[in-house]
Amino acid sequence: MKKIAILLMFVGLFIAKSSFAGSAGLFSYDAKAVKSELAVLNAVDQFVEQNDVTYTQMLQTENPLASGLSYGTTGAFGIQMMEPALGIPSFLWGCVFNIAGVALVYFVTEDNEETKKAAYGCAAESIFLVGITFLPTALGCAPFFLLPWL
Repeated sequence: MKKIAILLMFVGLFIAKSSFAGSAGLFSYDAKAVKSELAVLNAVDQFVEQNDVTYTQMLQTENPLASGLSYGTTGAFGIQMMEPALGIPSFLWGCVFNIAGVALVYFVTEDNEETKKAAYGCAAESIFLVGITFLPTALGCAPFFLLPWL
């Protein structure tokens, strides 16, 4: 038994060591490459501040600074609009987190349609809970979650 425990300990250490071996490159970056990429954004920022123009106005005048940039409508926290909050469907945010989920969807996406979906999820979850709580009582039997205490 002692040999099996020692063997399992070594196997566990080997697995733990090998899982961290390849992640060193995830936390390194090239500072020069980052600065060169941000130089274009800094130039656009300076141009916008000096001339008081918007990105769409820059596109209409065919400004060379705007040609290399991609235009996307982003909401709060840089999340793309018309996408569910954090990649999770808004209905599920409402079902799982109720009012807090609806508020989170509203503040993150800033989209009325996504907020309505979260509100429908909140309502569906509330109706479901009321149904499993009171319907069995109305039918004359105990709710299934109370059975262990009966």
